[in-house]
Amino acid sequence: MQRAPSLPPHKRFLTLDVFEALAHADHPSDRGTDHTVPDDEGGGRTWRVTFVLVAIGLLMVNFAARLLDRTCKRSDDCVDLQVRITDAWRRHAMLAKLPIAATVGRSPWWRAPTTIVEVTGPMPGPTLQELALRIVREEASRSEGPFRIRDQFDMDREVVARVA
Repeated sequence: MQRAPSLPPHKRFLTLDVFEALAHADHPSDRGTDHTVPDDEGGGRTWRVTFVLVAIGLLMVNFAARLLDRTCKRSDDCVDLQVRITDAWRRHAMLAKLPIAATVGRSPWWRAPTTIVEVTGPMPGPTLQELALRIVREEASRSEGPFRIRDQFDMDREVVARVA
């Protein structure tokens, strides 16, 4: 093989002689030992690793999407139950006048998904309290899954006079 004529350093710096670099490259076969990998192993291994990484990435995205969807659905179910309870209270003449409220939440997602309904506000007597709790039980039983009611009503007989 003929060697390309050597250029002065200032011209060699300006012109990239790729062919000269390739001609003088140190090839593994020149050293006497062969470090090449057979075609069936090298290319196949790269594709397998790429496929596994892409599959793992897709599974992670799928898992995150399902978790987000489940969280949004649970939140929507809580808001729906809260609206249904409030509407049912407003349909009764005596309960519609009372400043009572229902707050609906869920236990953390890693536990059993229990709906927690907390009812608060002043209540003039036990009969209206039982009526309000019965409505909450009816509406909560229509939703899916177990539920728990936290009764935070305050007995206040003067509330009827203030509301009226």
